[in-house]
Amino acid sequence: MYEHAQQLNELVRNVAAITEEKTDSLSGTLRITSAVYIGRKFVFPAVEALCDRYPNLTVDLQLSDAHVDIIKERFDLAFRIWKPKDVDLIGQNLLDVQFIIAAAPSFIEKYGTPDSIEALQSLPAIAYSRKGHTNKSFNYPDEAGKCRSFSLNANLVINDAEQLSQSVARGERYFVPTNFMAAEAIRQGQLIQLLPNLKISVQESVYAVYPNRALPKAARMLIQEVKQSLSACHMSV
Repeated sequence: MYEHAQQLNELVRNVAAITEEKTDSLSGTLRITSAVYIGRKFVFPAVEALCDRYPNLTVDLQLSDAHVDIIKERFDLAFRIWKPKDVDLIGQNLLDVQFIIAAAPSFIEKYGTPDSIEALQSLPAIAYSRKGHTNKSFNYPDEAGKCRSFSLNANLVINDAEQLSQSVARGERYFVPTNFMAAEAIRQGQLIQLLPNLKISVQESVYAVYPNRALPKAARMLIQEVKQSLSACHMSV
């Protein structure tokens, strides 16, 4: 009976998706989960604009960095920095993650502009760490293409991206943020990229993840809005 109920529910969703294509109005409920920082900076503004445009649409947005079972918890869409391996999930790449080195202008005034990776070694830094993952050290290819490792001189580690950025803004420490954290601030002159020719090795991407079934029109529209916002975060390295 449970399996039949699941099939019936899937049929209803597919019929609803087809119906949406025939009309310009959106209604119903969309359940979304997102990593906290991406959700605050990119997903929520897009969700808010979508709800303003379509008052009959209800969006339930849950921000959490914890692991989420998208299917079991009945989410329509998730924004995460991982590619799903479950065959029942589809992952759409929205942005390749890049790590960069950056500091506030006041940091440069105090310590000068480092001209090599070695010059960073003695400068104070702040690192991000969450659930065993940290950017306190990173790998990079040297001029000969050999993989090297570098450890930040960081006596302060935090798991909150907002506090991390606020600390860096005070000019006492540099950090190694992602492109989606720092690109806008660099363009506005609030941060300065250090060693811009250094390529930090990373193999991560921001994905829109959703169950392998007909995706609601509202979800597709939201994915496009978030992808467009994230596209401005690409850094040339």
